Amino acid sequence: MARGLYVGMVLSVFVVMSASRVIAAPAPIYRGADVKFTLGASPKESTVVAEGFGVRVTKRIGPEIVKIRIEVAKDAVDLEANSKGNVRLSRRGRTLTFNAAARDQKVIAEARRMTEGSSALTSFDALITALEGDSRAVAQSMLTTWGLMNALRGNDAALLAVASRFKAAAAGKGPFTPARFTIESAENPTTCWQEYAYSLFIYYAEFAQCLVDYAWIPGMAAVCSFEWAVKSELAWFWVIACSGDIPV
Repeated sequence: MARGLYVGMVLSVFVVMSASRVIAAPAPIYRGADVKFTLGASPKESTVVAEGFGVRVTKRIGPEIVKIRIEVAKDAVDLEANSKGNVRLSRRGRTLTFNAAARDQKVIAEARRMTEGSSALTSFDALITALEGDSRAVAQSMLTTWGLMNALRGNDAALLAVASRFKAAAAGKGPFTPARFTIESAENPTTCWQEYAYSLFIYYAEFAQCLVDYAWIPGMAAVCSFEWAVKSELAWFWVIACSGDIPV
């Protein structure tokens, strides 16, 4: 049977801050000469923008939906995914809408054909390669996006590789560097990032169990992968809501 998505942080510390909170302006983050990140936040969504190798990747993350745009000069791929498993994939005037829990291999094949030869995704691959070894949470968040995009195109192996890297990191046994915060807020920022890391570890444990329980069913490995990726994507919004600030 298909698993339903459940999105939410593990402990009650993750609550959305009120609309009266002062919103910090987007802050650029530079990492050498290869990739630049720009982050922003509002009471309704957080944004993450990565730029490098001719590609711009924009993520808008709310409590239940993530919207992703990957674009270069003459090509763009748009993706929306929500906590109910619904997916909307668009490129060059074509749109494919489906539910990931349906395990429809024809839809996956169509998604692969729609994105075949995409220069935007090729450049995204190069950007991800440049982030190899970058332990910051913002870089790991971009890695999750890359894994999600690959999974929706039928490449579960790529997302499995991404998820395995989170296992040790989220458990505090590997590289995972929380971002630095500039001001104090309602919750201690360190506590927020600790809960974020712990939640990623819990999500990975659920993902691994999902594979044990359901991977023998054709197409269910893809469902497990999608569930893990979307939970990890949406966790970014909740950590920003918890801290009341954006990482710089």
